Amino acid sequence: MQGGQMMARAQADVAAEARLAHFPVTFFAIGMGMMGLTLALRAGEAAFALGPEASRAALLVSLALLGLVALGYLAKALLHPAAVAAEWRLPVRIAFFPAISISLLLLSVALLEEQPEAARLVWSAGTALQGLLALAVIGAWIGHRSFQQG
Repeated sequence: MQGGQMMARAQADVAAEARLAHFPVTFFAIGMGMMGLTLALRAGEAAFALGPEASRAALLVSLALLGLVALGYLAKALLHPAAVAAEWRLPVRIAFFPAISISLLLLSVALLEEQPEAARLVWSAGTALQGLLALAVIGAWIGHRSFQQG
C-alpha cells in the first residue's frame, strides 16, 4: 500500500511540474483586468458619492491575484526557462509579456491616492519594464524571425 501511495504522489508531482511548465504569460491579463475593475469601482464611487469599500476590496483581490500569477510565472521562469523562451518565440504569446508591466502601471494608479510613495516606486518599475518589453517585442517582431507556426 505504501509503495502505491509513493507512486501516486510521484505521478502527482510530475503532473504539477508539467502544469507549471505550461503556465501561460497570458495569465497576467488577469492583473490588468482586475486593476481595471478596481479603477472603475473607484471612479464609480466618486461619481455616485459612495464609500471606498468596494474599490479597496477589489484592490486587495487584485493584488492577491496578481501576486499569485507573478509567483507562478516566476516559478516557471526559474524551473522551466526553456518553456519561457519557447513562449517568447510565439508571435501571439510574445505580445502578452507587456501585460506584466501594464499590470504594474495600473497598480500604481490604484495605489496613488492612499500610497503615493509606493505608487511612484511601482510606476517607475512598470515604466522601465514597459519600455524594455516594448523594444524587445517590437524588435522580435521586425527582426529576422519567421511568423510561421513552429
